Amino acid sequence: MSKENYVEEIRPHDSAYKHVSGYAEYTDDINEPKNTIYGAIGLSKKAHAIIKNIDLTEVKKSEGVISVVTQRDIPGRNDVGPVFEGDPVFELCSPWRRSSLSR
Repeated sequence: MSKENYVEEIRPHDSAYKHVSGYAEYTDDINEPKNTIYGAIGLSKKAHAIIKNIDLTEVKKSEGVISVVTQRDIPGRNDVGPVFEGDPVFELCSPWRRSSLSR
C-alpha cells in the first residue's frame, strides 16, 4: 500500500496546459480515415416493449447500407434490462455520415 498522500496538494492535470493553450487534440480534430464506415441507430418507439419481431427488409435495401446489426448478432445471453422509449434496437453501417435512416 502506498504511503503517498495527495490530500490538499495542488497537482496540475496532465493535459491542463494543452487544454488551456489550444494544443489539445479532440475527437472532432482528428481526420477520418479514408473509407470510414458510420453507424446509425434504430430506436424503440415503445417503452417497456417486448420486441417479438423487427422487419428490417427496407432498411437493409436502403442505399449505402453495408450491414445491419441486431440482438441476433450478439453471442450468448443478451439480457441487459428492459427496453425503454428511445433505446437502440438495431444499428446499421453505411459509408455516409447521414444514412437514409437518419433522414
